[in-house]
Amino acid sequence: MAMHYMARKGAWRTALTTPALKGQGRPELLLLDATSAANNTSSSAVKRIPDFLLFTRENGFADTGAVIVTDDPKTFFILQARLSKFKLIFSTKEWAVEASDVLLSAHPVAPDWVPAQRSSSNFNVSIVDRDASQLALAFQRLTASAGSEESPVYQALLDACLYVLRLSNMPAGYTDLTTASAEAGEGDYGSQQNAWTPVKLKLAAALDSGALNKVRDAVERAIARAEKLIDDWNDATPMASRVLAEVQKHAVADRQGISLVLPNNRYVLLAQRFLKRKLEADWAAADERIEWHTLSTVGKTLASDRTGKHFTFVGINPDVLRILITHPEMPHGSAVLVAYRQAESTLTTLTSIKEVRAFKAYRDRINLLAQELERRLADVPNPLVIGKLREMSLTFTFEDNSQSGEQAYYKFELEGGGRSYAAGWVYRHMPDEDPPFRRAAASAIQPGDFIFDMSDELRAKLESSLQMNNEDVSSVVDPVRMLLKLYHDDVQRRCALMFTSTKRSALAREIHAKMVELDPKAADCRPGRVYYWLALQAKDDTRPHAAQDSKYFKVFCKALGITDEAAEQHWGFVRNARRLNQCLGRELVARYAEILFQPESAATYRKVPEDVIRQLQQEALRCIYRVEHIVPPPARLITS
Repeated sequence: MAMHYMARKGAWRTALTTPALKGQGRPELLLLDATSAANNTSSSAVKRIPDFLLFTRENGFADTGAVIVTDDPKTFFILQARLSKFKLIFSTKEWAVEASDVLLSAHPVAPDWVPAQRSSSNFNVSIVDRDASQLALAFQRLTASAGSEESPVYQALLDACLYVLRLSNMPAGYTDLTTASAEAGEGDYGSQQNAWTPVKLKLAAALDSGALNKVRDAVERAIARAEKLIDDWNDATPMASRVLAEVQKHAVADRQGISLVLPNNRYVLLAQRFLKRKLEADWAAADERIEWHTLSTVGKTLASDRTGKHFTFVGINPDVLRILITHPEMPHGSAVLVAYRQAESTLTTLTSIKEVRAFKAYRDRINLLAQELERRLADVPNPLVIGKLREMSLTFTFEDNSQSGEQAYYKFELEGGGRSYAAGWVYRHMPDEDPPFRRAAASAIQPGDFIFDMSDELRAKLESSLQMNNEDVSSVVDPVRMLLKLYHDDVQRRCALMFTSTKRSALAREIHAKMVELDPKAADCRPGRVYYWLALQAKDDTRPHAAQDSKYFKVFCKALGITDEAAEQHWGFVRNARRLNQCLGRELVARYAEILFQPESAATYRKVPEDVIRQLQQEALRCIYRVEHIVPPPARLITS
């Protein structure tokens, strides 16, 4: 029998009481996977191993043995502490392992193998994200007012916490991140995973729900601080500034050369873009003196012929910690640029590791690295209680959307020929339950289920009840309007300064003539395009944008004296205006559904009478449809 890592107590009970485990089928041993691979798949599942063992003991398997296998010292010590807390009797066995194919290997070492004594190696540690960690702690503390961990409000705050940490530890500027995403075809403002805008949209939705009214001022202050930091990091994040200093010292000033070790290949590209921008004329020569490695491969590329070359590790993970401590060719004086929480966590792990007899050969290095981490943590100004910050992955993920510009929506084909789209959650109608409308993941919906699809009439009534109809916009969050305003203000100001025509059609002809003067190929650009770009509209925009429009739009911007970088930003909005409008419309409907079916905040904070809510919920019964067919979103390639 194999237990899926997502199983919970209900599934545990069902599995343990199955007839297959009776009599001869009763297991002699439970084998529990706590390896790095399992932890990367689901860290929460690994943390639940002691809970599962306790559950088996209480449900008829007290005499069944169990073996927990891990290749991560940190996981070893965490599980050891939790097993002790549950008063479960256990013993431990530790082995030192240096091979990459640990646990099960086609080339096992001899049973009496012991590692060779490692030479001492000094390390230079820098902690780069003190300010980001302070803000992340603020967002994390606010989750205490957000309800359950599954709620959108809780997730919005946690996403903000994670975002500032990831951005501060990225080896480039915010401008490099967003420009790279746009060039890779990830410029969809509604789904761009690594931009701040979607995070802020979720926070605004959380505030609008009323669930955070008691801490609204604190949330707004945290958002303002986040935006101030992001502005400060537009040119270079704290991690990027340290990387730049390392490169200037070792690849520009003394020309010795440097080996940079980054989390993944996408981070290598970001760092290259950043360094090229910052070093300018020095970049070509410096680039020849830089060796690029990733955290997952550096152990295979370290060799004796690199002795003397300076190594800088951007971030730390279990693989890097293993290399720093065990690799025989680790260069003396290697730099480790690390996050505040990572530094504290790594020090805790090292303090425990040095007491393990199997690691005696590495004790000198362990002590030196622990001492350096301890010294740097003591040097942090206005230190934080950083141990309270939960540990999270500090690297952005990148989705390859080049084959499809659409958001990853599930399409539900409904009875009667209707269609509904959802990316995250939908409301499923189950009349025999109380309440009858239950939120469910879009991926969990099956043909035959009944789901809620808000009609325009119900939407209008809900907006009226929320007293939104008399406001200037239909949603408290309207980035379309703000982006349009920024674009129009820029274009109109430049037109007034550089051209004489005031009528839009005449102005379009005048600008088109200037475009042809700058680039004769612009003669092929239809004047209607220029006319449209002068007064771009996002609402009800159905105009397609051909691939060649991009180069003509850039000539249009050049005719107005707009920089290439600003032109790229404007084009991203022009190209995505229609899609953005659709995306925000879907998000708005989803937010209204939350208010309708989780009405406590609407009644408490928006002063919507309970009888009005009940009436709206009754009308929602007219918006229930049976799902006939489901079209899942196209598979996405996640690159590291």
